[in-house]
Amino acid sequence: MKLRNLNMLFICLLLMTMACGKSKVIADAERFLSVGEYERATEILELELRENQGNTDARLLLGRVFLERGDQQRADSAFRKVLQQEKRAGKELVADTYFSSAKDLLLGNGDADFVRFEDFIEKAITYHPKISGNISAWIEGELAEENRKLNPTILMELLNTGVSVDQRKRPDYSRTALGLAQAFMTQGQWEAASVFATRAGEIDPEQLAPASSVLLGAAQGQASQGETEAAKRGFEKATQWAPQLLDIEDVFWQFKVQIEDDQVTGARAYLNRFPQGTHRSQVEAILASELLNADFSTDLGGWDETALGWNVAGGMYRAMNSQSNVLSQSTWTAGNDWRDYSSECDITLRSWERGSTAAMLFRYQSVDETCQCRIEGAYGREDQLVLVVPGQQDVSVRFQFKSGETYRIRTYAVARAVGCEVVGYPETRLATFTSGSLQGTVGFKQESCKFEVDNLRVMVADEDDAFDVTNIDNHRKARQTVWAIEQLARGLNGYAVDNGIFPESANVASLRGILSPYVRELPLVDGWGNELVLESNDSTYTIKSYGSDGKLGAASSEDSYNRWAEDILYVDGEFVVLPEGL
Repeated sequence: MKLRNLNMLFICLLLMTMACGKSKVIADAERFLSVGEYERATEILELELRENQGNTDARLLLGRVFLERGDQQRADSAFRKVLQQEKRAGKELVADTYFSSAKDLLLGNGDADFVRFEDFIEKAITYHPKISGNISAWIEGELAEENRKLNPTILMELLNTGVSVDQRKRPDYSRTALGLAQAFMTQGQWEAASVFATRAGEIDPEQLAPASSVLLGAAQGQASQGETEAAKRGFEKATQWAPQLLDIEDVFWQFKVQIEDDQVTGARAYLNRFPQGTHRSQVEAILASELLNADFSTDLGGWDETALGWNVAGGMYRAMNSQSNVLSQSTWTAGNDWRDYSSECDITLRSWERGSTAAMLFRYQSVDETCQCRIEGAYGREDQLVLVVPGQQDVSVRFQFKSGETYRIRTYAVARAVGCEVVGYPETRLATFTSGSLQGTVGFKQESCKFEVDNLRVMVADEDDAFDVTNIDNHRKARQTVWAIEQLARGLNGYAVDNGIFPESANVASLRGILSPYVRELPLVDGWGNELVLESNDSTYTIKSYGSDGKLGAASSEDSYNRWAEDILYVDGEFVVLPEGL
């Protein structure tokens, strides 16, 4: 009997020792996994499985290692064997493994992987739907007030996952989102506050009103920090959900007038809503800054038309005379004494061809004394925007206009500084100075085309409305340089295709003859008028421009840096060095 008891004790001790050995294998593998040592974790787990193929814990952990390494195929193989071994609990075990991996991907030491996190959560629920309760409980714990030390992006991922996992808890998650938004408000994190308040309202309509209040507060914070566009978005969402906010005078004033680009329209709306408002004098000053507002909704007087073909139809001022070499223009008669102003209008090209021009006139005194912002269908090259100023060389930039599309054109004239642009395309900004008249009206001019004008606005302007002439001029010349280098490279590449080698030369002018079949216009100089530098041999070539100063290297000192003086370098088909902004 004693012998039998001793044998049983020995067997139990042996089993306990084996169990401890298995536990250490798992513990070591988990430790390696936690620090990203996937190879070591894989090695000891595979060694364990060679000796004990029935070790489900080891196989599950091996599958998790493969998951976190991104090896889905080997993970699937490991999980299939688990399902074969564990007929009853296999799916639950695999689901737990996916859930554990998902948590590591979101909250582990590395960067959060949101895509794979969501995928693993979905797979966990697919294997074992009842795990949803565990997932919800974990998310609620992470979102609890005492645990809100995660960054906003991870908090939002948890929130959205919680909503998708258990729709019944939408009201709870909405309140959580609102609480997070309010917490971010107290910390001055306006963007995060706005994002979470928006999500709170999206999850549960019961939270629309309190979410709107947070959105408004966040928008006011953003506006105070100069984050105007973000403030506008937050305000628009707040008033969409709570239109009564627009009945608060100071709110209307701040968001509909102060931070709006179109202050005049906002000022009119303010007077309509608050005729005796406290900001009335400021509104009247804004309205006084508008010299002309024409939406062409009806026939208008006040336009001096020099040729037939001008009419108002469909809410547009239409220029319908497409004859060439016929002066066809229309000017506003009441603006001859206007001085410093900006003007904007929408222009839609209806018939457009080479040689066509559609121009917005400003500082107009006569046919020969006017500035023009001219859309030009240039012969033999791309369309362009041209700034025409009396007594000055035209300034232009290539821009591909399209028939049927609407472009908003803006001009300004402040003292002797004049300029124009296609709004929304900063690369089209043109600027120069005028020695001509410092006053004059606005108008339109056409040749060989038909176009329509709408939404003309003329506003008093000051020096803040003028472009930085030096910067714009250098930007334009840098773009011309890029075009010149690309033209030269096109010729070199064409020659190499036909001859198998690049031409050897250290001088661009010497290549004019042999490159003429490949490029119509071979440029010799950059946009600043300095000679392009070429170094080429049979197999390679380099094209250089020494920038605005014409000297090797960028001109700089401790106090200043001129990016336009930086060299532009093009090697074997690509730009290696370009000034910032090109």
